[in-house]
Amino acid sequence: MSYLVYFETAASLQVSTASVSFLASTTVAIMVARKRNGGGEGLSTPYRRLIFGLSVSDMMQSFALATGPWSTESTAAQAPWGVGNRGTCSANGVFLTLGMGGVPIYVCCLSFYYVCKLKRQMTDEAFTNKYERKVHIFVALFLFVLICVSLAMDAYHSTPIGTFCHFAALPVGCRQAPEIYGECIPDQAARVKNLLLLCSVAIPFLSLLGLLASMYQLYWNVIKRERIFQAGYTQNNALEVSGRNGRFEDVEKGKTGDEILSCGDSRHLQQSKAREEKEMKDIEKHPLGNGKIVTTRTSLATSFKEVEFSINEPKQDEQD
Repeated sequence: MSYLVYFETAASLQVSTASVSFLASTTVAIMVARKRNGGGEGLSTPYRRLIFGLSVSDMMQSFALATGPWSTESTAAQAPWGVGNRGTCSANGVFLTLGMGGVPIYVCCLSFYYVCKLKRQMTDEAFTNKYERKVHIFVALFLFVLICVSLAMDAYHSTPIGTFCHFAALPVGCRQAPEIYGECIPDQAARVKNLLLLCSVAIPFLSLLGLLASMYQLYWNVIKRERIFQAGYTQNNALEVSGRNGRFEDVEKGKTGDEILSCGDSRHLQQSKAREEKEMKDIEKHPLGNGKIVTTRTSLATSFKEVEFSINEPKQDEQD
């Protein structure tokens, strides 16, 4: 396969998929941001604002990839469709950097938002004041500094495949085929390598770690709730007699239903014995000293009923 056929195939696939992604992200961003008459929340909640930021970031990345084959420098040997110059190539690289940096960060923040809502029971207002503003400020400042540094280092050039502009060493293709394009400029190549590691490796990797950490917390939160739910319904009698505090302590310790049942029986016997002793003492202290205890049990969860006193009142003499 000749290079021209390879390039046209790769460029066609890139443009078609990126165009679909751009239209989809644009639709989502418009639907999230729009306020309908009599309905629609617009950007009134943290969830909708995070989704909007994610959609806008993906729009920028998709736009850069969709226009990439024509934005590259016309002098680049690896870009047959390139009709641009240094400025269009740098602009294409800026849009791609905004998307590549913003998408993983907003995905990570969205997963953390669910942790705060579902596990920590945090309100939208509390999440906005504590985290959300900091997230938006961090994303904006980080990407702004990254782009300024990249432009100052003259790091945006046509990539070796020629379908978009990003961090590339000069002359283009020196890493892949130095015998054809010549040796790379050492200082510029080292700076480009560091930028590539930061933007293409560090940011996605750290975002993935944050995403996995959030998923882990949500997973264990669901497991704990499921244990409590099963214990509450399948071992209802045992949980009733074990007491509210003891029940949750047993569940947190990972005890099975049979173990909880055993603990519940033990607690119930201790409570019943203490209550019997107290009732007997109350009867002995009664002035008439004549009474009886009426108790019934329907299950382990049924407690003793109140003590009923039957007092024999003296009968009045019948008058003739």
